[in-house]
Amino acid sequence: ERGQVGLNHMAWMMRSLDDLKEMYQRLKDKKVPIERVSDHGISVGIYFRDPDGNGIEVSYELPRSQWPIEERIFSNESRPRGLFSGPWDEHLTTREAALR
Repeated sequence: ERGQVGLNHMAWMMRSLDDLKEMYQRLKDKKVPIERVSDHGISVGIYFRDPDGNGIEVSYELPRSQWPIEERIFSNESRPRGLFSGPWDEHLTTREAALR
């Protein structure tokens, strides 16, 4: 249940950005509602729910060698954005889109 202690979501990492694009298209073809797409700077995640309501994320992350070298890589202010344009752009949250 929301607001309770427990599993937030399960996540699967795709091997390539093209694999993530293919997964996104499969979800769209099957009419799976996309909750959101988040650009995390070094990765992009697509969030949806299974039929039982469990949260699922499929994502792609840049190889570590391509991460910017910063102390606060996960800080909202310093994260680079816009590296992962794709068919999911329509699902980027307003905040995510504004940071691009």
